[in-house]
Amino acid sequence: NLTLVQELMLSPMVLGRDDLRIHQTGILAECAQRMAAGSLQVRVQETFPMAEAAAAHRRLEAGGLTGKLVLTLP
Repeated sequence: NLTLVQELMLSPMVLGRDDLRIHQTGILAECAQRMAAGSLQVRVQETFPMAEAAAAHRRLEAGGLTGKLVLTLP
């Protein structure tokens, strides 16, 4: 199985804050280490096909989630 993950954190770049960019890089590195070790897991609440992205946004806006919403590619 192929897994593609994209994490986009633009605020430090837009604000020109290298200190925040470096801090976020450290957080992501620690998360990756913990996930590899099995001590950090992501709870997926629901999965939607990409074609239903609008429905996923409505679900997100409705609130009450305790996990992540995932959009899947065909």
